[in-house]
Amino acid sequence: MPLSKIFAATSADVTFISSDNTVFKIHSTYLNSGSAGFATPQKLDGSEPVQLLEPANVLEILFQFIEPPTEARGYRQPSIAEIEQSLFFQVAEAAEKYVVYSAMSNCMTHMRQLAPGKPVEVLNHCTKHGYTDLADVAASHSIGISLSTIAVSIHSPDVLRRWGCEMTSSILGRSSALNRNIFSSSHTCFDERLSEDSKVNRLEDSFLLFREICSSKLLAKATMVLFLNKCDLLKRKLRSGMQVKNYLPSFGSRPNELATVIKFMGRLCRWDETLIRYAGDLDLREKFREVLKEHSPEQRWSYFYATSVIDTEATATTISAVRDSILQNYLKKADFV
Repeated sequence: MPLSKIFAATSADVTFISSDNTVFKIHSTYLNSGSAGFATPQKLDGSEPVQLLEPANVLEILFQFIEPPTEARGYRQPSIAEIEQSLFFQVAEAAEKYVVYSAMSNCMTHMRQLAPGKPVEVLNHCTKHGYTDLADVAASHSIGISLSTIAVSIHSPDVLRRWGCEMTSSILGRSSALNRNIFSSSHTCFDERLSEDSKVNRLEDSFLLFREICSSKLLAKATMVLFLNKCDLLKRKLRSGMQVKNYLPSFGSRPNELATVIKFMGRLCRWDETLIRYAGDLDLREKFREVLKEHSPEQRWSYFYATSVIDTEATATTISAVRDSILQNYLKKADFV
């Protein structure tokens, strides 16, 4: 196997092999001080080569951020800005994977410069690795890109969600008359997974989307109206014999009955055939309220209702109540009441 021309010191005590079979000789002292993700000390004892999944051109750049610059390299680390862009994103991914401190810092600085021209690539990387501020910047630059292009370029549902929120905020932000936001979520989807990602629970996905909307600065002054829908579906699921404990192990041996399930998800305060209202510390509405309170840029009016849309009479009553409540708030702001 060929030996790297840059990393071939006979004094090096750790040997790495790239995916295309190039050998790299690295000093463990520098690995320990410059990174935190290659392997445990026991695996880097020099007794045998360590196979890596990255190709030689990626590792050659990455290791230059670990080993001290030599005279032959002008005592300088690689210039990230001069790296070809597709190779740069591979290096940035490897830097995050192996937690190479200086490479991570340099790559994120260059990412910010690339965001206007490569918004989708930057959005993918920053969303995956938790750089939320830069992900928002990249999402704002991706607004003009078509949905068909976005759909084949994104790497996860989180990226699509962030792009969708920015697109929605951009469209809605053009209207100065925007004053309320209606969010509908099923409170019975605890047993369901996203069709586009079977690892993601649908109820948790609703919380994440609600959080993104609450965090939008363009929607900061909008009244939030939340409909927890499909009360009828919960009833139907239980009648079909669906066992809640199979999806929520903490439900335990409680009776698999409507009132018990509702009490488990939030203490039942009142139940009739048209509307469920919750109260109590474990209230599902309280979960949404906590998200609203924590992530809203400023205080705002909010309304939470549990509904069954197929019950048109009850839904009409609920919507009328929402309208009247919002009207009362406007009158209060105008000092008419």
